[in-house]
Amino acid sequence: MRMMLAALISLTSLSAHAFQCGPFIVNPDHYRTTINGDLQNIVNVVFQDHTRSYNQATLTLLPKSLTDTDKQYRLIAAGGRTTLELLTREHPPRVLNREVCDSNLSDFDW
Repeated sequence: MRMMLAALISLTSLSAHAFQCGPFIVNPDHYRTTINGDLQNIVNVVFQDHTRSYNQATLTLLPKSLTDTDKQYRLIAAGGRTTLELLTREHPPRVLNREVCDSNLSDFDW
């Protein structure tokens, strides 16, 4: 487990945009966003202001391989902070974990 985590950290450290949210390593990219090395589809983006700024946005992400998990993620950026939520895929979804990130979404390279 430690070796796998160290490998993930070394892989994501190569990206200038990767950031940490508790135990999750988020590598945001328009075409290849990953969380802990698992590919994610960005299925929804809601901007809180009219400038389409990622500093005030909510992104919903689903793992590319839905057979592996019944979870989804939500990145919420507001007030200069970013939070990552791990959610169930129920309707309405339940929050299983919430972590504060060490970066904001303005670093998204869109």
